[in-house]
Amino acid sequence: MIFAWMVILTLAFGVASHMIEDQQFIPPDTVNSLNLTSYYGRWYQMYASKLPNTTIEKNGYCVTADHYPVSNRSNVAFGLTNSLR
Repeated sequence: MIFAWMVILTLAFGVASHMIEDQQFIPPDTVNSLNLTSYYGRWYQMYASKLPNTTIEKNGYCVTADHYPVSNRSNVAFGLTNSLR
């Protein structure tokens, strides 16, 4: 859930930062390929803004995200489990 909020907020700020004065959308630069296996494993949250700290992660600490391969699902590249104490 935390990762989903991070993605949504990142996209929202990214889209807003790529608007110009006449409100014409300029798409952001993207990569041609991505090696998802390099992201597998446990990731620790180092910092968070005030929004997650006062809402979905309130009173939480030791926030982690575990990325792992998903088998037997052709439309999903990896699984994600977010945790906090």
